[in-house]
Amino acid sequence: MPWWTDPDSLTPPVTTERLLNALTALFKQDLRQIGPGQWAAAVWHHPVRLSVHDDGALLHVESLYGAAVVTDADPLRAHIQATNAGHWLSSIRLVPTDTGRRILASSWTPLASGAEEEQLRSTLGTVIGSTVGPLNDLAEERGLPAAEPVDDVAAAAAAWEALDAGFARYEAGRARFEAGLARARSEPERPWPDRSAGKEI
Repeated sequence: MPWWTDPDSLTPPVTTERLLNALTALFKQDLRQIGPGQWAAAVWHHPVRLSVHDDGALLHVESLYGAAVVTDADPLRAHIQATNAGHWLSSIRLVPTDTGRRILASSWTPLASGAEEEQLRSTLGTVIGSTVGPLNDLAEERGLPAAEPVDDVAAAAAAWEALDAGFARYEAGRARFEAGLARARSEPERPWPDRSAGKEI
């Protein structure tokens, strides 16, 4: 019987407050809230975003490879797939923005069954390391340009704001293109003018 229906359960539930306290101690820095249920941090020179769902029952961790923009994604896809195959806790993907694609690693961790303090700290350390670490592996194997270090929470928060803004502009541009294409398809085909009219043969 799970702890939320078992009054005799000795495993304490994971709440948002417990998660934030454990993450603050793990990172040795204060976190910055950047949205509802979202906090930013800087880990191993990379910006990290922590999204807490259902008051701590589910944790989504994302890490961004600096400000690097990928303009030619095809050569990188095989390397991303190979990196993902070697890291089962997380996955890397390319996120479209208005200036190109960005390299993003993410993982999801269910915590609904509760955890002791040491267990929670150990789990979070493994999850964070397994999300941020593959970015460095990919960079070394692919020879990506070194990412500009992000070492404070203000820079991390700014990196996520820039990513979200770039993605929003990309989506807006795509929506305008699709709307224009739909209008063009819905209009009746116009006859071409007869350019031979009035010409002598």
